[in-house]
Amino acid sequence: MTDLARLVQALPKAELHLHLEGSLEPELMFELARRNGIAIPYDSVEAIRAAYDFSNLQDFLDIYYVGMNVLVTEADFFDLTWAYLSRVHDENVRHVEVFFDPQGHTDRGIPFETVLNGISRALDKAEADWGLTSRLILCFLRHLSEEAAIETLEMAKPHLDRIHGVGLDSSELGNPPSKFQRVFEAAGALGLKRVAHAGEEGPPAYVHEALDLLKVDRIDHGNRALEDGTLVARLGREQMTLTVCPLSNLRLCGIKRLEDHPLKRMLALGLRATVNSDDPAYFGGYVNDNYIRTAAAIDLNADEIIELAKNSFRGAFLPAEEIERHLAEIDAVVEGVSWRARWAVARRCARYPFGIRGIRPAPNLYTARKPVLGAEHAGIDFDFDHGICVAGIDRSGRGAGQSGAGDPRPYSHPGHAARSGGGRFERRRAGRCQLRAGYDVRREHVRRKSHPIPVSGCQSGPRGFLQCRSDRG
Repeated sequence: MTDLARLVQALPKAELHLHLEGSLEPELMFELARRNGIAIPYDSVEAIRAAYDFSNLQDFLDIYYVGMNVLVTEADFFDLTWAYLSRVHDENVRHVEVFFDPQGHTDRGIPFETVLNGISRALDKAEADWGLTSRLILCFLRHLSEEAAIETLEMAKPHLDRIHGVGLDSSELGNPPSKFQRVFEAAGALGLKRVAHAGEEGPPAYVHEALDLLKVDRIDHGNRALEDGTLVARLGREQMTLTVCPLSNLRLCGIKRLEDHPLKRMLALGLRATVNSDDPAYFGGYVNDNYIRTAAAIDLNADEIIELAKNSFRGAFLPAEEIERHLAEIDAVVEGVSWRARWAVARRCARYPFGIRGIRPAPNLYTARKPVLGAEHAGIDFDFDHGICVAGIDRSGRGAGQSGAGDPRPYSHPGHAARSGGGRFERRRAGRCQLRAGYDVRREHVRRKSHPIPVSGCQSGPRGFLQCRSDRG
């Protein structure tokens, strides 16, 4: 496991954009089809998985609705929901706000209560067993009529103690939010929270409509809002949460490469972006996969990853005191992760300092959020894949400048500026470089100046140095 993965796993998280029907893994689909005697056009789990090859939202939805057909009994909906909850519990998700599409089931003759009871039973069990809290959001299928949505809302009225909000999903293009203004007004009058998919494939105008006509509390996706500067300013000013789904955007060809994803830009613009999995069985990744793969692709640093985790709770439909409790827990975890990272970097970099192994850009880096080896934002990274220490340079992309002794050339890599935490290093002579903010580093030596060193296995050495054992032998 890389240090990036360790950080993501350690962080408590909420997931705010998950379609339960989209978590139907091929193995469960095949089993439910067998259990219920449902004919599907696939003769094996491998054939189902091979069918998950689509290039746009509509192609995906066609397969998605075929998969729905195997869900028949209350036990089926329980098993579907429990499988998802078990997975995210293992990924340290503490709260989920999940979508379900009752119209996709009631139109097949499955009673509304059968769907709701199976899902609710799993959600209740997860809270009782693990403390994993939840909110359930009923989504209207936008390719159907508003009248059909109103009928579904009527079915839901006796069960509002278990339904917390309404949403809008399915084919976005050609089905603007304005089409559902009346049913969203009715839902708001019932005290339900309101969310809507907007700006995934549809234009920024759809996001405007969701805000102004549907009065949403949250925007699902919202990527194309970045095309409208006025809209971006409004989203930032109102701190409107965006439930972003990077691997979904890649899989549905909203972006050509994950490296092109706008998530980092959203954070830089001050938008309350979150990371979610959308339909993980179809898009190849649950919430931690979305964090890890996206962070590596667009070079998110530790602070940005932590901010995304915090945003997931800030955007949740939870009481303020629960949100604050989760944020405080993240802060506590981050402090622990930072010390572990400092300890690991100190041990490894004592053995392989920058002057010995050199600097190489690498995809999986962790920059400690706290001072590393006593240097505030020093930008010391350890590449766990390649076993090298990576020295940072300042944010302007310049090296540290002349040291006044030895070789004056900056000991850094110009391509590594975005990965650094802002620290500066100088090459003093062969095999040695100085960290201005606090330490000298030599092969197998770390010199203490003004801060304790969080490493073990060190003993006093000559001339004020500490000699430390290395786990790399």
